[in-house]
Amino acid sequence: IFKEINPSFDFETISVDWMYARKFASERDMGKIIGSSALLSIVIMCLGLFALASYMAEKRTKEISIRKINGATTLNMVLLLVKDFLLLVSISAVISIPVSWWLSRRWLDSFTYRTGLEWWVFAATVLFIAVVAVLSVGAQSYRAANVNPANSIKSE
Repeated sequence: IFKEINPSFDFETISVDWMYARKFASERDMGKIIGSSALLSIVIMCLGLFALASYMAEKRTKEISIRKINGATTLNMVLLLVKDFLLLVSISAVISIPVSWWLSRRWLDSFTYRTGLEWWVFAATVLFIAVVAVLSVGAQSYRAANVNPANSIKSE
């Protein structure tokens, strides 16, 4: 019918889905890059926390042993070492939340229709990082707190 009415032009169909896919292709690619970068950052963070916890536990072996001899429990020793790392996580959250909120807000402002930023997204992220920190540091602290105090004092 189109050829009968207008024979000089070819009929081309364009799907709305195709138009939206083309419009948001760069956003989808950026999402993949950011997701991969976030996963790599989490792995590096875990390795760094684990190494720092190992170093701190090794450095404080004598202190842990003396506290154990004086009656401290393993839980007390783990909490002592984990508390320092939770302070670092809290400081990093105070610095990173405003920066990430500002960057996310700038990115969302480029869209015609956008969603708002909810506070629970930032809270869940901080909670996730705190849990990862407690697990990685807690494991090292538990191992350091269960060493025989006599052996560690004798070796130093």
